[in-house]
Amino acid sequence: MNALIIDDNKIARTTIRQLAGKAGDIDVVAECADAMSAYKLLQSKRVDLLLLDIEMPGMSGLELTQNLGDKRPIII
Repeated sequence: MNALIIDDNKIARTTIRQLAGKAGDIDVVAECADAMSAYKLLQSKRVDLLLLDIEMPGMSGLELTQNLGDKRPIII
């Protein structure tokens, strides 16, 4: 399962990547520090899972999910 980590906190992204690596079937394909970068990335890259922070500067995680349309990945 291809995953994208989206969090404005570098330590949180590192911790989430480590935990996802222990799951075995999750391949973290990218990390984004903000929702707008993630939105742009998702226009060209398909992922199955978003590991998403809700409160971020600029676009929030909830706003990102609203802009993804019908083809949303699984969101945690």
